[in-house]
Amino acid sequence: MDKLDNLKAIKKLDQSNMLSSVEVLGKQVEQIWEEMEYFRIPDDYKEVENVLVDGMGGSGMGALIIQSLYFDKLQVPFQVMHDYHLPQHIGNHSLVILSSYSGTTEEVLQAGEESLTRGAKIVGIGTGSKLEKFCTERHLPFLKINPLHNPCNQPRMGLGYSIFGQFGILDKVELIKVGGGEVGKIVYLLEEGNKRLGVDIERADNPAKKMAHMLYGKLVVYTASEFLSGTAYAVRNQMNENAKQFGFIYDIPELNHHLMEGLKNPKTNPENIKWVFLNSEFYDERNRMRIEITKEILKQNGIAYTEFKPQSEAKIFQVFETLGFFSYVNFYLAMLNDLDPSPIPYVDFFKKELERRRKT
Repeated sequence: MDKLDNLKAIKKLDQSNMLSSVEVLGKQVEQIWEEMEYFRIPDDYKEVENVLVDGMGGSGMGALIIQSLYFDKLQVPFQVMHDYHLPQHIGNHSLVILSSYSGTTEEVLQAGEESLTRGAKIVGIGTGSKLEKFCTERHLPFLKINPLHNPCNQPRMGLGYSIFGQFGILDKVELIKVGGGEVGKIVYLLEEGNKRLGVDIERADNPAKKMAHMLYGKLVVYTASEFLSGTAYAVRNQMNENAKQFGFIYDIPELNHHLMEGLKNPKTNPENIKWVFLNSEFYDERNRMRIEITKEILKQNGIAYTEFKPQSEAKIFQVFETLGFFSYVNFYLAMLNDLDPSPIPYVDFFKKELERRRKT
């Protein structure tokens, strides 16, 4: 029996029930969008001249997806930050979205303090804790995530809440427009994906299990372009944290201006690397051509590649089709790597060590 078809072994490894979090991504989207109906933002928040989202790890993925998906539709500059300090241009005409699933992320809280001193318009999003206190004490809008559909309680597996919470905030300030029909279609798409990719579907008929086997034991390079670039970051992050496997990202067309010359060495590259292209019929024709030529150069260097090409009829649906597919892939990779995908021991160690050194 294939390891990924052994449901008893999977359940034994998956101590925190991450599989259920994978399966209910659509329910996260549905829940947060329904709750957005009751979320209020002051009218003057609609008068901003730029937007900045600060979020780390899983809490920052939604903003990267929004940035790449809506880059050609947003009427004001949109910036994603993963750090403590704000750029100089942030001021009283700026909207700052502070995203921290746990509510305790120090970089985000520091950025919140700086946002106050600059007179920026602030919105918080997370499950509570210090970020909620920061916002409520200052009468700032705070979108509280109630993670009913994230049983493993890992921020990287709450992407439905993070992405659509931020979608909702930007919709409220009239910077993007997301319709209820789109939400329903995304939920349906993800539920249909469960039927094809779920743990009870054997490897022979399960493309996510097949992909996991292809990536097992490899250094994985993800390449995407345009509206799927942000999604690639989410996929890579989930690989790092869930599968505990090294992944890289290089975007088209940028990689064609440098990376190809680095494929020759070390000589072990063909043995160690597996390349994954996130392709789409919606890409600019020139970028689609670049992907095909890049494949040829990989062949010349003996480096194996594969491709995932979502088939949904609109960009926003392809984003969620890709997220759903690779959420399963990275879960299955964790099973192949023989580990529980939820614990993040090195991240936890790092935070404790950082705190210890501050006290000495």
